[in-house]
Amino acid sequence: MEAYSEIIDAFKKFNPRAIALFGSYGMGLQDRYTHDVDVVVYVERIPDAKTRKKITSSLSDGSIPTIAFPYDADFFVRKYEFYEIVFKSCSQMESGISKLLEGQSDCESEVAIFVQYAKALYDDGWFGVQKRRLCRYPRKLLEKNLFLHLFSAFRRVHYYDRAFNKRKQPYWAELCINEGVESLIRAVFAANKTYYGKQKWAEVQLKHFTLKPRNFEHRITGIMKSRDIRAYEKLALDVFRMCKKHYPKECADALNLDSKLTEVDDFIESRKTASKQ
Repeated sequence: MEAYSEIIDAFKKFNPRAIALFGSYGMGLQDRYTHDVDVVVYVERIPDAKTRKKITSSLSDGSIPTIAFPYDADFFVRKYEFYEIVFKSCSQMESGISKLLEGQSDCESEVAIFVQYAKALYDDGWFGVQKRRLCRYPRKLLEKNLFLHLFSAFRRVHYYDRAFNKRKQPYWAELCINEGVESLIRAVFAANKTYYGKQKWAEVQLKHFTLKPRNFEHRITGIMKSRDIRAYEKLALDVFRMCKKHYPKECADALNLDSKLTEVDDFIESRKTASKQ
């Protein structure tokens, strides 16, 4: 942590509970194409912008020309790298973790990015406690994520047909494939009891999973290149079969619900057509 000692000392002026690296450096995935260092500061109360600016300005060494970023964030440059500083409320992070442990998936990425996949630079003990709370992947979250993402993946086949063949909207059809692919990836993450943080890191994490269809990553890449909806549908079925084999109770109804909804959609469309004749 010696390389960050001056930065840690500067941010200690805010009385943080912890300071950590997140993003590529937090996960140990930085390479020569990584030009930014992401730092999260956990505090009881987030300081105002003027106070934050005073500290970040004092840390900048001017090694990179000043750039006006098109969004509100705390930056400084040091040793030819950008440092982005994010302040997080301890109480909000604790609440997010509690919700996640109860099976609420809305805050999964937030918690994964800023706690699960973050590396402490300074900790008064608070950060370690939050990390330990996430050691086990919650059963309720497993149930929700498997069902939700498998169901979503199958729905995208139906939406693709509606977009491309019925409404003649190729842009929407393309987005259906993109959204479906991410749903399949997130289902595989859940099957491996792994929190999903960010698309950027998913490809690296997938390589280490034991539960996934054969050639999963290669097939995902092929679908993204070919935009072949039939190849996508086949992979969706393979992911479903794999999940059902290991978690039959949690995902059994995902395919059935999609089939029932498709039948309802077809029934409604047929009745509307008949009423116009």
